[in-house]
Amino acid sequence: MSDSDLDKHKNDKNWLHSDIYSRPSQSVSQTPRTSIFQFGTFGDLLSTVGKLLVQKIVYYMIFFMVGIVLFVGPQELGGDQAFLAFQQIVQLTCYTISVAFALKVFDDSEIADLGLKLNRRAFYDFLAGLTMVFIVLSMSFLLSLGAGWIVIQDFVWQRMSLAGVLGNLLITFVIFCFLGWSEELLSRGFHLRVISKGLNLPLGVILSSLYFSYLHRHNPGASFNYLLHVFVAGLMLSYAFLRTGRLWLAIGLHAGWDFFIVVIFSDGGLGGLKIFGLMDIGYRITQVQYIVFEFFLLAVITILIYLYTINRKPEPLEW
Repeated sequence: MSDSDLDKHKNDKNWLHSDIYSRPSQSVSQTPRTSIFQFGTFGDLLSTVGKLLVQKIVYYMIFFMVGIVLFVGPQELGGDQAFLAFQQIVQLTCYTISVAFALKVFDDSEIADLGLKLNRRAFYDFLAGLTMVFIVLSMSFLLSLGAGWIVIQDFVWQRMSLAGVLGNLLITFVIFCFLGWSEELLSRGFHLRVISKGLNLPLGVILSSLYFSYLHRHNPGASFNYLLHVFVAGLMLSYAFLRTGRLWLAIGLHAGWDFFIVVIFSDGGLGGLKIFGLMDIGYRITQVQYIVFEFFLLAVITILIYLYTINRKPEPLEW
């Protein structure tokens, strides 16, 4: 092989070691446009809308086929926690199959291309997400307790055996891992990727985060401030996804946030359901103060994401 051929061969392989924004022009699936003012063709727009609609249609088809959850309530399933577990299993099944179908048929890609490569790094990223959230929420809890914003009224181990406490911790952790997988697969793995590819990356981040917020509109107490908080959380999770090129850090952050807030540092109240929680807490803080404080916590987690990935090149995404 001549020197010129060798140089050309090296250049063809450079994209393997570049960041996710610099895929080569000859790539079959090019990196999305990085300017919010750059757009694809009208055909790109139609393709994007089509993929999103197909996923949604397939989701509802599967949901109604397996959605016995529509016809039973917590009492029939043995309580709120069992109902939530069943609900999350149905959601995970519907999201995973519908996303995989839309990708395979209309995008010629696999679900693993969304950033779900399984290796040691995936485990470290997931664990890092859990750790970041635990550190930030622990500090938040202690600060709130010291400031008198919350009052601990009761601990669950005062009325439950140690085996019962540990068993419920494991069950609720698995439930929230299911939730983190489902929502990150859909919002960051599918919506962000498809919109970015059809339009541009900034719009992919913004629109996928807006829809992520929209999906939470039916949560009890879903005020404008709450939905704004969910939108900002979506931006933070998108940042985690793009900094690593994989979904695992975002899944760990998402699952950890819900698990620690609902189960560890609260009374287990979730969307009108009463599940296992380590303590009963009385709140002495307004909703506006609470939301502003959570914005601060999301900013701290974003800084931790940056520090965690500061010396790391994101793995190339299969756009």
